[in-house]
Amino acid sequence: MKIKDFNNLRPSDRIEHKHYGHCAVQKFIPDFGPVIQPLTHEGKMKLYHHSAYKGGRYGMPLLENSYRMCQPSAAPYLPIQTCRICGCTDLDCTMCIAITGHPCHWVAPDLCSRCAPNSPIS
Repeated sequence: MKIKDFNNLRPSDRIEHKHYGHCAVQKFIPDFGPVIQPLTHEGKMKLYHHSAYKGGRYGMPLLENSYRMCQPSAAPYLPIQTCRICGCTDLDCTMCIAITGHPCHWVAPDLCSRCAPNSPIS
């Protein structure tokens, strides 16, 4: 990604991060860079493992200050999934983590694993 494009990222833009894959831009902090959130479980787990020793938690966003780590996303824009029962999203499943101790995943387009009928917690 060119520095000019990197500095023009805005909330809801999608990028491909070299380590965390498909990500959404939450906001852009001038003179620093975009605050990004991985959109896949694999990306969230990588970020969690990279930041856990610094007190990070699952689902925590990342301030990315290197334009070399990002590429424009080739994936089509998709709305952020939201669970119809608990309201968790691709960007925030802290309630599910608080209840189950681990992140949820999608079992249907609008239903997370914690709220699924056969879930041991539901």
